[in-house]
Amino acid sequence: MSQPATLTDNVDPQLAAELDRWLSPDPAIELDGLTLATLVTRQLRATGRHLLPESLLAALEDVQCRHLGRDAYLDAYLDAYLDAYLDAILARRQDRFRNQTYLTLPLLELILTDPESGLDPERLSVMLIADVIRHESQPSSLDATGEATNRKRIQHAGRIVAAVNPHECPMPPKTPAGQWFALSALPVSTVHDEYFFIRALQTHEMVYTTLTAQLRAATAALRSGQVAAAAALVRRANEVFQRAALLFRMVATMRPGDFHAFRCTPTAPAPSSPRRTSASRSPAGGRRRRAWRPTPSPTCRPSAPRCSGRTT
Repeated sequence: MSQPATLTDNVDPQLAAELDRWLSPDPAIELDGLTLATLVTRQLRATGRHLLPESLLAALEDVQCRHLGRDAYLDAYLDAYLDAYLDAILARRQDRFRNQTYLTLPLLELILTDPESGLDPERLSVMLIADVIRHESQPSSLDATGEATNRKRIQHAGRIVAAVNPHECPMPPKTPAGQWFALSALPVSTVHDEYFFIRALQTHEMVYTTLTAQLRAATAALRSGQVAAAAALVRRANEVFQRAALLFRMVATMRPGDFHAFRCTPTAPAPSSPRRTSASRSPAGGRRRRAWRPTPSPTCRPSAPRCSGRTT
């Protein structure tokens, strides 16, 4: 059995106390993955993902090792959202840091496919841009970007939202999955524009997933002789593609210096083509792929003994 990690003084006291609960051998303690992830995210946004204390990462790896993928019939703990969240948080530590973990895409996938939330890629893309508007409307955003840039960015974001939903700025659904939405942007730095950049790339994923689904449906309709339906789907795909052009205009409001501040690091993943990656990850209408599975650390592979004090 591994020894629990010892937290250093630079870990938030409330987070340290919550981790003590998660690492306790007492099986009667009630655990809540959302609470833990919220506290981790609060510290992360104060320092950046790449500057989280080593002792905190070690403790979170202990949590991952003890609780990853527990059987719902044998254990009260089962939280796929926390598994996906920790998979992103620990990616650099476990030498798995790439575009998918940078953008926390496995967590977004779980939110997207939650039946209670009733989302589709298009609606999720609008939610992501609406979150950009809320983020950029904070006083701190105005100080960081300047009035002209801030106003232009919000205008471009507003046009993207209005193209799909002209009557409201959508909020995340009031479901357990919807609560995790706020924790799906995990910047590696404290540079203001990185949060906006992550949301923009996540939106690209959803836009091209929608585009792929429309074109596949048009192809199927044409092959079955439904020419009018195929033409309508192609027109719809063109509308989606135009929305992608609006997204590029929004991203263009970011200053090059701010981009390089968080992207040009030895551990930053190279930007990838959203059209290429989203097609392979399409949860609706795109190419079939293997379902995401959380990646345990090398010390708690399935072939190794369960390193947990919380046994059933």
